[in-house]
Amino acid sequence: MALLRLTAPAADLLTVEDAKAQLRVEVDDEDALIGSYIKAATARLDGPAGLLGRALVTQQWRLTLPSFLPAIPLPLPPCQLVETVTYEDATRTIQTLDSTTYRVDGAGGDDAAVLIPTDGTPWPAGSNVTVDFTAGYGDTAEDVPEGLRQAVRLLVGHWHRGREAVVIGSIVNDLPFGFEDLIRDYRLWSF
Repeated sequence: MALLRLTAPAADLLTVEDAKAQLRVEVDDEDALIGSYIKAATARLDGPAGLLGRALVTQQWRLTLPSFLPAIPLPLPPCQLVETVTYEDATRTIQTLDSTTYRVDGAGGDDAAVLIPTDGTPWPAGSNVTVDFTAGYGDTAEDVPEGLRQAVRLLVGHWHRGREAVVIGSIVNDLPFGFEDLIRDYRLWSF
């Protein structure tokens, strides 16, 4: 299985102005640095390498499988839409499945959606299956749950105040109901 992002989100999870309000920064001198914190904090949560295992702001992905599975789990919920399903037939010709031959169970939900054949009809014989799909909570940052946006604000604030990898001479404690608590309910766990 392989995942490839085809289209990145059109909007950042926070604006620089939003982050500056959290940081209580009123000058523009560090806008580029704060913008880089936003991108790094978002990457910490978003996509297949993120802590959540989700897509946050709308983005397009391609899932590639060596062959059809009885039910194809679509990673990075919430799944908004499956655009195309293609495969190579026995003659190594690329075929596109008609969208009436499959359905997406769980689209728009918090759990991974599943692509299955319509009416229990088996998948065609084929290999190199690709599924192009759109995932994420919505097109704007405001569509993402506020708790996740607040987690990014906390992480940006942490990095802005502590600009080194190590803090010497301080007693450090996690905030109750901090970053980990904000993301806990959105993390996908698999065993």
